[in-house]
Amino acid sequence: MIATHTACIWGLPSGLDQFAQCGLLGADIVHVHCNACTEREWTLLARSEAKVSVTPETEMQMGMGHPPIRRAIDAGLVLSLSCDVVSGNSGDMFSQMRLGLQDARALDNDRFHRRRTDPRELSFSTRDALQWATVNGARALGMDDRIGSLAPGRQADVIIVGPGNGRLNMLGLADPVGAVVQQANPSNVQAVLVAGRPVKRDGRLLDVDLTRVSRMLEHSRDGVLERTLAGGPILPEAKPSFDDLAAGLLPNLNV
Repeated sequence: MIATHTACIWGLPSGLDQFAQCGLLGADIVHVHCNACTEREWTLLARSEAKVSVTPETEMQMGMGHPPIRRAIDAGLVLSLSCDVVSGNSGDMFSQMRLGLQDARALDNDRFHRRRTDPRELSFSTRDALQWATVNGARALGMDDRIGSLAPGRQADVIIVGPGNGRLNMLGLADPVGAVVQQANPSNVQAVLVAGRPVKRDGRLLDVDLTRVSRMLEHSRDGVLERTLAGGPILPEAKPSFDDLAAGLLPNLNV
């Protein structure tokens, strides 16, 4: 599988037309983002049976636009969730499920709000969001025969999520799927198995020296800050944007 960032900068062409002309679009490509795709480009993705992965937190924070969850699903594409820029955003799938689900619901609800009416039902369920984060991710990678679901013959990549260790946010569960999507966070992961091998138990990672990892992270942070500050203020003088620099190239592109 190939993963590529696609159509996340509104001021530049996506390159999908050129990919199509060269016969490079196919079902073996996962297109990440796709916020700025045109109708023609969605058609190209659908014809190629491409996969789409959205990163809700990053896309909303970095000005890429709303995650195109509804658009990808309506095009008949496999829609999955992913994390991006984890140096500045959360790196867990719980956050992506919750943000993606609620934003997709809000966009659908806007159709009613514009008519001064209220929605009568939810357009997406928590089970939909869980599927985007699990089996659809495996499908996007062409690995759904091994991972992404609990079934005989699968690889046994398993996480166990629930209350415990003094956590209160998942007590009194009525709907396990709803609780995982709407209430859970990484601290609720009690155990993790990778191919049947435990790598986390009772909320603690196994065979990981957390003290050493912490020291390494702090050393890296201090080094980055030292080198950054040595070059002057953290916020440098404003320079031309990427769009400004790229504008001169547009006349040379076949768009």
